Amino acid sequence: MKIRIKYENKYINVDVNSIKCRKRECFVPGRYTHHSACGMSGCSHWTDKNYSCLTRDNHGCPDKYCIKLEERNNEAL
Repeated sequence: MKIRIKYENKYINVDVNSIKCRKRECFVPGRYTHHSACGMSGCSHWTDKNYSCLTRDNHGCPDKYCIKLEERNNEAL
């Protein structure tokens, strides 16, 4: 799901799990940076063009929010 927020003086679309994410203390919008292993060709890093919640991308959503999402998904089935 994507929500539209004002970030750094411009409006952006942020990929999140729930519309309530914007009000949670764990919500950190930004662009995820991918890191590849260093090998013979050296290290490489690249950044997504799209914004998402960096907490979710790096560590996953906190358990107290994921449990509610799983329960809601089970009820829908």
